[in-house]
Amino acid sequence: MPSYIGLIAQGKFDEAVKVVRKENPLPLICGRVCHTPCEIKCVAGEWGDSIAIRGLKRFLADYEMKKGVIVKEKPKAEREEKIAVVGSGPGGLTCAHYLALEGYKVTVFERQPVAGGMLALGIPEFRLPKDVLRYEIDRIKKLGVEIKTNTTIGKDIALEKLKEEYKAIFIAIGAWKGLKMKIPGEDTGGVLDAVEFLRDINLGQEVKIGDKVIIVGGGNSAIDAARVAKRLGKDTRIFYRRTKAEMPAIKSEIEEAIAEGIDIEFLTAPVNVLSSNGKMNAIECIRMELGDIDASGRRRPVPIEESEYKVDVDTLILAISQEPDVSGLGGNGLKVSKWSTIEVAPENLHTNIDGVFAGGDVVTGPNTVTEAMAHGKLAAQMIDKYIRGEKLERKYKVTRPAVHVEAIELSEKEVQSLKKQEMSSAPVAQRITDFNEVEWGFTEAQAISEAKRCLRCDLEEKEEEVEVEERIEEPVVEEIEEKKEEAAPEEIAVEEAAKEEEVKVEEVKEEVVEEKAVPVAEAAEERVEAPAPEKIEEKVEEKKKEAVEEKVEEAAKPKEEPKEIKAAAVIEIPDMKTGEVEPAEVKKEEEKKEAVKIEEKKEEVEAEEKAEVTEEAKAEKKPEEKKAKAVIEIPDMKIGEAEPAEVKKEEEKKEEEKVEEKKEEPVEEKVEETAKAEEKEEGKAEATEEGKAEKKEVKKVKAVIEIPEIKTEEKK
Repeated sequence: MPSYIGLIAQGKFDEAVKVVRKENPLPLICGRVCHTPCEIKCVAGEWGDSIAIRGLKRFLADYEMKKGVIVKEKPKAEREEKIAVVGSGPGGLTCAHYLALEGYKVTVFERQPVAGGMLALGIPEFRLPKDVLRYEIDRIKKLGVEIKTNTTIGKDIALEKLKEEYKAIFIAIGAWKGLKMKIPGEDTGGVLDAVEFLRDINLGQEVKIGDKVIIVGGGNSAIDAARVAKRLGKDTRIFYRRTKAEMPAIKSEIEEAIAEGIDIEFLTAPVNVLSSNGKMNAIECIRMELGDIDASGRRRPVPIEESEYKVDVDTLILAISQEPDVSGLGGNGLKVSKWSTIEVAPENLHTNIDGVFAGGDVVTGPNTVTEAMAHGKLAAQMIDKYIRGEKLERKYKVTRPAVHVEAIELSEKEVQSLKKQEMSSAPVAQRITDFNEVEWGFTEAQAISEAKRCLRCDLEEKEEEVEVEERIEEPVVEEIEEKKEEAAPEEIAVEEAAKEEEVKVEEVKEEVVEEKAVPVAEAAEERVEAPAPEKIEEKVEEKKKEAVEEKVEEAAKPKEEPKEIKAAAVIEIPDMKTGEVEPAEVKKEEEKKEAVKIEEKKEEVEAEEKAEVTEEAKAEKKPEEKKAKAVIEIPDMKIGEAEPAEVKKEEEKKEEEKVEEKKEEPVEEKVEETAKAEEKEEGKAEATEEGKAEKKEVKKVKAVIEIPEIKTEEKK
C-alpha cells in the first residue's frame, strides 16, 4: 500500500498500477465499495485526517482502464488438475484468479444470469457501475477461467458429481436469504426483502413499490435500498433500532444517504404490520433505548413500555440481515451450523468433506467484500497445497512492501499547505434522478497531492528491520559480554580496579626497597614517638564509624554506572601486605562483620601494647624502632617503608623539604593538619612516657587515614 502511494506522489502512475495489481485482482471494485479498514488504521488519522487510500486505489484502477495500461499476468505451466468454484462473487472470483495463475483449470458455477454475485446484484450501479465490474471479470476470464451462469449446485448439478469431475471444490455462494422480523402481519403484500429488491433492480426487472417507503435496518443493504427507492421518486425513510453510532453500514454511505434527503429515525422498531383488505397501510412501532452490550459488541436495544405509535406506509423493505441458502447442498454430508453457515477449519477453510473448501459469507454470514476476497485468496493457497499433498497450514511471514519507493522531500510550506482531498461527486439534485455513478474520482493533481500526505510508515519499519538484522549478526560472545556489563557494571569495574591495584602495590614494594621513601611517613615525620595506645584506639574507632556511615549512605543511594571507583588497600610496613578491594556498596551484614574485626584488632592492640610496656623495662638503652601499620584508602598513593628513628641529618633535611612541597597540595595539607592535631593531643602522653622511661623508644603506630577526594578512574 505505501509503495503505490509513494509512486503516485512521484507521478509514476503506470508503475503504481502494477504494484496494485500484484496483490489485488479487483482494485476497481475495492476502490469503490471497500469499507476502508486501512484508513481506520492509518497513522495520519491519529492526529488528523487519514489518507484517502480507497480513493487513491480507485484513481489507479480508473487510470489503468481509461489509459489502457497493460499489466501482464502470465499463468505458470498448465496443470492437468481441474478446480470447481461455486459462486462468482468477490470470494469466488478471487480464488479463481489465483488458482488460474498457478496453472490450474478453473470453472466457476453461478446460479444467477450474470456473473459477479453480490457485486453485480447486491450493490446499486450508482456505487459500482456495470462496465467497471465487467472489466474486472473479463481480466480474470483472460487467464483461462470459465464462468457458467444459470447453474445451481444441487439442482442443475449435484455436489457429488462435482467431486467426481474436479480435484477440489471451493464453495462461495454468499448469503442471499433475507431474515424475517417475526412480527405479526409481515407476510402481508407490500413487505419486501432488501436483497431481492436490489437484485430485481440490478437485473432491470420492474419492481412495484408504493409512494411511502420505509426500510428497516442499519447495514449496507438498508442504505442501498433506501437510496434506490429515493431515485425511484419515493418518500423514503429508514427505521433503525439503535443509534447512528451503532450502524454497521459504511459511514460515508450513511452520510451520502442523509445528504440525498433520506430521513433516518433512530431507536425505533416495527412491532406490527397493519393492513386493510390484505393490503398494508401502516405499521405499529415502538420506541427503544440502549441497554447492556450484546454479543455483537453493541448496546442491546430495549423497548420502552407504552411508547407505541403508528406510521402510514405503502411499502416496507426489511434489511435486518441475511443468511446463506444451503438447501441445495443438503444431504451431501456438509457440516452446517445453526445459522446455516458452513463450518470450516479457520486455519485452512477446509470442510469436513475431503477436498471441499468454503469461504466468504457462506462461512462468516453477511460480511464485507474485502473479507470475502481474503477468503478467496486463502482458499486458493490451501487448494494448491492440497493438490500437491502438502500440509494445509498457513505460513506466517513479516509483511513487507512490494517494492521499495523513496519518499519525496517536501518543504515546510508544502507540508503546511497539504490538506485531505475531497472527491468530486454529482450534485444531489442530479444524482437522485438517475443511477449514474455518484463519485467521480480524483484528478491526477488531487491524487498526487493526497499521496504526498502519506507519512510513509513503511520506511520507518524498514529502518527498524535493518537495525534488528544488524543486531542479530553481532557475535553471541559480544552480546553476552554486553549483558554482563549491564547486569553488574560495578562488580566488574571494582574487580578490574583491584587487579590494577595489586600491580601497583607490587611496584611500590620494589620502589620502597630501592628508594626507602614513604609518602605517608613524610606527612608524619616530625613524630619521634608513637602516640599512646588509648589515643590510637579512639582514632581507630572514630575512623571506622565514619567509614561505616559512609558505606551505609552509599548503599542507600540508587545504583548508577560508576564513573570513579575507590580502591582500598591494606598495607603493612615494611611487610607490604595488601587486602581486597571493597565494592562501592557494602551490605549491612558485611559492615557488621567489619565492626567485629575492628573490635578484635583493638583487643590485639591493647594486648600488644601491654606486652611492649613490659619489654621496655628490660630493653637496652638503644632505642628500637617499631613497625608502623597503616590502613590507607588511597589507591594511587605509593607506600614505602618507614624510616628508622635514627637517620642522618642530611636525609632529615631532604625529607623536610619534601614535606614542604607536599603541603602545597590540598591532599597533603589535610594529612599534615591531621598529623599536627594528633601531635598536640599526644604531646602530653609522650611527655609522661619520657619521664618514666630512661630510654627513648619509637612505638608501633597504627593509623587509619581516609582521603575520599582521591579516586581512581574507571578502567574501561
